[in-house]
Amino acid sequence: MRVAVSGHRGLTPEVESYVTEGIMQELQRLQAEGHELTGLSCLADGADQLFARAVLNVGGTLEAVIPADEYRANLPDEAKPEYDDLLSRAATIHRCQHRASTSEAHMDASRLMVDKADRLIGVWAMP
Repeated sequence: MRVAVSGHRGLTPEVESYVTEGIMQELQRLQAEGHELTGLSCLADGADQLFARAVLNVGGTLEAVIPADEYRANLPDEAKPEYDDLLSRAATIHRCQHRASTSEAHMDASRLMVDKADRLIGVWAMP
């Protein structure tokens, strides 16, 4: 089962805890149905990193989708260590053919993930 994620960035610690719990419950439910899990994520701060870490924590395989060559440079500094760690643990890295990290690059990455996924987990939090 290939599962992609899309969601908010800049979550509060309280919201991160709630989101992580929800993601874990869904991944464990899919595993209980007998699915081997592969997670697709762009590894941005917020929902993407929480999802990627949860996939690895339940023994799934992680595939990173990198929208652009300059993608990492545009992440908040505090998110870069987690990005680097998750990227190093990805079994496969899909790179979109963009240099700049633009909305077009991000849309192409989203399309790639949706095209490869059987399911999508959306994380949209209200302020």
